[in-house]
Amino acid sequence: MTNSSFIVFASLLNQDPVISWPTSISGRIVLLFWWLVVMVVLAMYTANLAAFLTITKMTTGISKIEDLLNQDRYKWGTVKDTHPEVALSNSVREDFKNIIRKQDAVLTTDEGFARVLEQDYAFIYESPIFEFMKRKFCNLEKVGVGEFLSFDYAFGFPPDSPT
Repeated sequence: MTNSSFIVFASLLNQDPVISWPTSISGRIVLLFWWLVVMVVLAMYTANLAAFLTITKMTTGISKIEDLLNQDRYKWGTVKDTHPEVALSNSVREDFKNIIRKQDAVLTTDEGFARVLEQDYAFIYESPIFEFMKRKFCNLEKVGVGEFLSFDYAFGFPPDSPT
């Protein structure tokens, strides 16, 4: 066993062993499995390196809503007369007002999400609706860190109704 271990470590360091290669079956089997492990690790490393070097990460170049104004690739918009449009158009920030002025608005959320999936279109809408649609269409991407408009939903029920 000592002879086999020495051969394995000598192989690891790419050194010829001082003593001859193993002559026993057990020594040869240990050396065979060692080289199989080395080949598998080497193949996995090569495959991961090739994948890393050939695949570029897909990014939109947009990290916040204001970036829409500084690019020419994507059109953007929201549903006409909805909370996001009203909130952005009544904002004190001029860049939010410019986003609404330059938008390519849609009439329904379905139209907005369809344009996102088919064209270079950025759809500005409420997070809960977006999260629901993201479950249906896995290739949707939410851009930006955090939310730029935050509000809660409430549901009204008549008195003494079951909840």
